[in-house]
Amino acid sequence: MELVKVTKENIEEAVSLQKELFPDENGRANLEASLRDGAVFTYALIYEDGVPAGIIGIYEYPKDHESAWLGWFGIREGFRRRHLGSEAVRRFEEEASARGTVLPGFIQTRLIMMRRSRSIGKTTTFPSRI
Repeated sequence: MELVKVTKENIEEAVSLQKELFPDENGRANLEASLRDGAVFTYALIYEDGVPAGIIGIYEYPKDHESAWLGWFGIREGFRRRHLGSEAVRRFEEEASARGTVLPGFIQTRLIMMRRSRSIGKTTTFPSRI
């Protein structure tokens, strides 16, 4: 598995994948905003054997140093049950720690789950692996 940051060069692939995984959302504006200087969120494409398998985003808010937000996390149907999601979340945790987004020792992952226009907020705290 390889994570590749969304850039100007691969944004069309990211938009296509986002539409496939989250068809009710128009994410182009968010993906483009993530490329600007000072953006508080980053998206990455998840590749398996050179084929786009999913997408993941990490958000951080300067006033909240205890949390990292996981956004637009999805794995294409044909790539599920291969532990790609678990590995992507593990790397998400490493990236959050490396950025200094969270306090040492804990990662508080905040996840917003959306299904059929209903939003459910969920917060989970994980001990840091570092």
